[in-house]
Amino acid sequence: AVDWYTDILEKNDYTMWLEAGVGTPGGRDKAWPTGHSPASNSKETLGVADVLKNYTDSLGGTAMTETTLIKLVKSGERVTGAICQNAEGKYILINASKGVIIATGGYSGNREMLEARQPLTLKLASRQGSADNGSGIKAALWAGAMMQYDALSMFFNRTAIMPDAVSGYDTPGKNLSLIHI
Repeated sequence: AVDWYTDILEKNDYTMWLEAGVGTPGGRDKAWPTGHSPASNSKETLGVADVLKNYTDSLGGTAMTETTLIKLVKSGERVTGAICQNAEGKYILINASKGVIIATGGYSGNREMLEARQPLTLKLASRQGSADNGSGIKAALWAGAMMQYDALSMFFNRTAIMPDAVSGYDTPGKNLSLIHI
């Protein structure tokens, strides 16, 4: 998926910075890129969302931003669509002819899910807001998906806090962007 995403962005004046995992490429311990950060090569470059919208449009699809998944629609055991709500509050029924791909964030913005799955993360990581509220995961579970048994700690949103602050979920901070040189 990241290769596909990288190809689309690089055709639109982006460079993809891949963050490698632990290991030695070509050696005994393998390393694969585990993170990805697109960087625009000019001020005239479209934003990432616009690049993906144009790509979707070129295939005859429809990109819907500011749209919230409410519930997946099933026919028997098969997911056949979704009910969503747009920014104006209007409900939209989407019927999928070929299938549904759920590409959702995590749950770092959902305190209840963190308390249930990763209570230690609440003590370790400060956060600066997150749209990752777990709604996509909950929809997938309702449709019959299974959650990974052991939760892994999530540190997706890097946050800088004051030197005298104690890290934790409710500790205020500022978003920290890594600079690639």
